Amino acid sequence: MCRYKELFNTVSRIVKENGIGILTEPRFWGILTDLYPFAHESKLKDSYKACISKGWVAGIVSLSGDKDSIFEYISRLVEAYQGSYRKELMTCLFSVAIAIGKCTEMDYAVFINRTASSLNPTHIGNSDALDKSKVRFVSNQNSYMQQLSTSYQSPNSKLYNQNGKQSKGNQSMIFWLTGLVMVCVIAIPLAIITFNKYASSKSQTEWQSDSEYEKKVSENYERVKNRENYDSELSVKNIGLGSDYNTAVRYMKSNENFKDFDERYYELDNSGRLHPVFQLMNDRIRISTKKTAGGSTKDEIIRGRVFITNTVLDTIPIKLKVFESDGKVPFMIIEGTEGIFSYYKYFGALLELYHEKYGMAEVRTYDGMPYNPENFYYPNNFMDERHEDDVWTFSTGMIRLGLNRILYASTDFLDSINSQYDRTKIEYEKKEILKQRLQEQKLLQTLREDSIRRVKNHENAIKDI
Repeated sequence: MCRYKELFNTVSRIVKENGIGILTEPRFWGILTDLYPFAHESKLKDSYKACISKGWVAGIVSLSGDKDSIFEYISRLVEAYQGSYRKELMTCLFSVAIAIGKCTEMDYAVFINRTASSLNPTHIGNSDALDKSKVRFVSNQNSYMQQLSTSYQSPNSKLYNQNGKQSKGNQSMIFWLTGLVMVCVIAIPLAIITFNKYASSKSQTEWQSDSEYEKKVSENYERVKNRENYDSELSVKNIGLGSDYNTAVRYMKSNENFKDFDERYYELDNSGRLHPVFQLMNDRIRISTKKTAGGSTKDEIIRGRVFITNTVLDTIPIKLKVFESDGKVPFMIIEGTEGIFSYYKYFGALLELYHEKYGMAEVRTYDGMPYNPENFYYPNNFMDERHEDDVWTFSTGMIRLGLNRILYASTDFLDSINSQYDRTKIEYEKKEILKQRLQEQKLLQTLREDSIRRVKNHENAIKDI
């Protein structure tokens, strides 16, 4: 998210645990400030407090329409708002809209992008105004000096003697006074212009960073929208997502295009510690020759069979892993035949091949949004300089091309593991907090016992002397 993803997740979590009604209760603000780190977000904190006190949060909750009504409501508030925190205001209101299920993070990004022009900072001053001030200063400079000269040369001035002639002392004073005035007239406006230029350029640079991020989000949205009508089955070498696993295995074993067969078992940990897509893209799946007990996607540990074979994609040698869950093929992974280095060797050719077939890709990190360098919180962030994967999202599934491998996953499977991850992540975080508190209590107990022991040792030492 965007840079405010943690805020969106926190508000959504509060609503999930307490119900939508919590948003209109006074204790909501206390819960939010306990869970979200507002320490370095003073503008955001003030904006959220204002949204609650003015009843705008309650207004979002009370809307009965779809996201268009949310857009209209927030637009009216932003237009009427005269402060300098308009972007923070929209972020706060959208966090509520997302939490109650009326909008998504992509809706937020699109809305921000559409209103970017009205958010561009103007309180510092724009370049046109500065240029005009320069023109006014230059055109008026001569008139300033003419007025000074006229006043100094006036026969009625006290700087002249009775004969209308300047004394030497008066001439010296006029010279230095004229120089001082010239310095003030020239230096002060130039200093103001220089400072305004610096401040304005700095704000524009910061805004440009936001605009580039929002542009990526908007492009992702448009590319997904353009692929909405693509309902063909996503497949690799005629093995389709959602197809029967046993049928797929029989096909691969009987086809000469596949060789070096190996069938094993896999486990995918979805207990909330790591995002499942992160694990799939970074070889965090446990594959073994032994089958372990357990169910399917209903459990925290997703288990099933995996068929591994070598084949060729165009002229590129690849290793194909076909995974099973509940007898179907929910996802597949393409890797290099000899590991990551053999895959990376053909990375450029694979990227070109997929762009040629499916068009321009979306760019996404594991949280589903483009990379934003200003985001101080990136869970499961990329470890390489590329930061993002090329992703093609369809109604039936997703293709994700990264530096390590290519992932094919059906929409049903992604929805299942993502919703499961959201549930288990809350429980995992609770366990981690409880674990941390127990460790703190244990440390305090150790320190207390150590303090008591030292006191007793001191008392015994006094008795011994």
